[in-house]
Amino acid sequence: MDNQIKQMIGDEETHRYVLASRCTKPLVVIGVNPSTANEKHPDPTVRKVMGFAELNSYDGFVMP
Repeated sequence: MDNQIKQMIGDEETHRYVLASRCTKPLVVIGVNPSTANEKHPDPTVRKVMGFAELNSYDGFVMP
């Protein structure tokens, strides 16, 4: 899995609707804590999601 966030939908200053990497077999994750991640810099939670996705043969992730 490419460790880059490819897509961020929403205004990063106030709202983020979807954080995702483009892929064909995504891991879908619902987060309940506030995130500081953006398309250039993943936060610790997003880094954990990326690692979990890679270890379990997903080729990307989606966090709505």
